Amino acid sequence: MSAAWQFYVITLAVYFGINLIAGWSLHLQYGVTGIQNFAFIIFQSIGAYVAGVTTIGSNARAFGETIIFGANFPWPVSLLLAGIAGAVLAAFVGTFALRPMSKDFQAIVMIMVSVIATSIVESQGGLFNGSQGIAGVPKPFGGFLGLGIVQYGWFFVGLTSVFCALTFFVIHRITSSPYGRTLRAIRENPTSAASLAVPVRKETMIVFIVGGAIAAVSGALLVEFIGAWSPSAWGIYETFLFLVALTIGGIGNSAGATLGIAVVLTGILDGVNYLPTFGTGTLSAALQLMGVGVLIVVCLWFRPQGILPERRRIIGASSESLIASESDSAAHRWGSKVSPAAVRPSTAEETFDSEPRKSEISPISGVIRPRPNEGLPIREALILNGVTKRFDGLQAIDDVTLTVREGTAVGLIGPNGAGKSTLINLIAGLEHPDSGSIVYGGHDISRLAPHRIASLGLVRTFQLSSEFQRLTVIENLLVASRTQRGNTMGQALLGKRRWRTEESENIERARALLHRFELSRLTDDYAGELSGGQKRLLEIARALMANPHCLVLDEPLAGVAPGLREEVEGHLVALRDEGMTLLMCEHDLGTVERCTDTVVVMDLGHVLAVGTMNEIRQNEEVIDAYLVS
Repeated sequence: MSAAWQFYVITLAVYFGINLIAGWSLHLQYGVTGIQNFAFIIFQSIGAYVAGVTTIGSNARAFGETIIFGANFPWPVSLLLAGIAGAVLAAFVGTFALRPMSKDFQAIVMIMVSVIATSIVESQGGLFNGSQGIAGVPKPFGGFLGLGIVQYGWFFVGLTSVFCALTFFVIHRITSSPYGRTLRAIRENPTSAASLAVPVRKETMIVFIVGGAIAAVSGALLVEFIGAWSPSAWGIYETFLFLVALTIGGIGNSAGATLGIAVVLTGILDGVNYLPTFGTGTLSAALQLMGVGVLIVVCLWFRPQGILPERRRIIGASSESLIASESDSAAHRWGSKVSPAAVRPSTAEETFDSEPRKSEISPISGVIRPRPNEGLPIREALILNGVTKRFDGLQAIDDVTLTVREGTAVGLIGPNGAGKSTLINLIAGLEHPDSGSIVYGGHDISRLAPHRIASLGLVRTFQLSSEFQRLTVIENLLVASRTQRGNTMGQALLGKRRWRTEESENIERARALLHRFELSRLTDDYAGELSGGQKRLLEIARALMANPHCLVLDEPLAGVAPGLREEVEGHLVALRDEGMTLLMCEHDLGTVERCTDTVVVMDLGHVLAVGTMNEIRQNEEVIDAYLVS
């Protein structure tokens, strides 16, 4: 092979490796975690710039360049500094770009950050040498090895391959661990993830910083290979190309990301760039754009999920759990469906201040683990005192005072617009009260984030379907196992041996819960494919997997087909009878009567009445409120 063709192959190999490193970092952020990082290219660019100015030394003066800082640090110090710069920039951008959970907000902010950063760098000639960039960046070990151009090129291919292997090792360890499952849950539904004690913003920021550092290292390798850096080559168009590559290859799949980068970036773009010149320069660029455009259209039409879409993760089971899930014998059942005949109405003697039932959960011991109380039992699990909330002048909650005692089931009813869902959101931390206090288990939770409240044992379900759609049914439950090893990035990087045992135990618990709620046959189905009633059962089972001491249910029967309503209702009654503290908002008064001990009626943001359903039926204010509504 001639030297020219060897150098062509070398260039493609190096670019492919560098693009892989960068693409895998964006895959972790965008494909796995769902971060809308449309400013991705600036992190690669800052790594390239830092690596350049920390190695260029006296070459900067020789080329007449004006830069902030010029040094001659040995390799790999420059690479390390580049990674640190990418991480610091990501931490800065993430403080404002990742604050809300809205993906639309993230995308818009990231685009603006990319445009502003490029404009500043190109306009500040005294700081970054303006649009001319920098040149004369020395190659790692270039003088020390004494190799020719082609030989050094092959050396750099090997160097790039080493960093590719290290990056793949990190990405694979993360994505194949319980932590990776948590990141995918954040991608699917960050609000639901937070309700299961997942610190969404913290984990998103960690991934953003790690991805920024990896992208910066890829930029450093690139500038050390080509020996120059120009801000015009790091525009938002380059970010778009990386996103196209991930989309075509398959979002959420490392193999898909690799394939997309090989086809789009290396094959169509770099492959054409370094071929012998033919026609005009504009023709070559036009062919590139045409190739990318045709590929996008074809994939979106015939394969919208990508060539290699994210695979369904099938979680293995032990023979014992398989026997338990398939057997109809009572000896293998963790909990029985409660028949309609067993669903009893509340009696007049069961008042709001009645003694709570026994808190032992013996029928499902080993499946649901009640949180132990330190010292004396908590007699008042949840206390709201003078809680108010306004939205743009509208008084949504008006001086609500309410107590839910441990081991009791309380129903929350009222006409539409009464403030029930707002009150649930205040208790769960999605909203914060303007005044008053909310105390749970002796802790003031008025200003706590949802994940902090969930970690204390108060777990909620949602009015609208809130499953993690592209996670399987059993994965939905496993996300709620927050205390197991492997649920942090550090533990994930330590490998499977660190968390395998606890993962197996939680899989058994999850399968037992699925069996209890008669969802075993759907274990490996995507949660987004379930019916409305099945999703409700899954959400309740998922909440129980989090070991709650108090379960807050926001319209658990909303959208459930009549055939499954009795089944869902039966499970709620079973939980009540087993001692779970429940606060349930529900429109169906019959369900409230059968599933709860006490009823709280709300109207126009305040508590109208408290008592048993029989007492509520005779309350004239309650009758008037429902008639008016």
